[in-house]
Amino acid sequence: MKPNWLNIWTGCSAVILVGSEVLAAFAATAWAISGLLNLAPIAEMVLMAIALVGGLAVSAVFARGVFEVEPAFDETAGHLSEGGVVL
Repeated sequence: MKPNWLNIWTGCSAVILVGSEVLAAFAATAWAISGLLNLAPIAEMVLMAIALVGGLAVSAVFARGVFEVEPAFDETAGHLSEGGVVL
């Protein structure tokens, strides 16, 4: 199987862009909740850690979905099509 570099770069770029936005949104939510509830600094850090783990989980699910749609490997490389042309 031959790597499809265009799909790999597209998928990685999408994962980096969306993943960073998701992590920022989860961190901002934790910061806002801790500010509204006047939590102690240690409670704020615990809430931030929980939110970031959740953000990483959402990013991992997104990455898995991206590479299902954009396959990283070209499975038809080297096979002959009906017309005899190598794909």
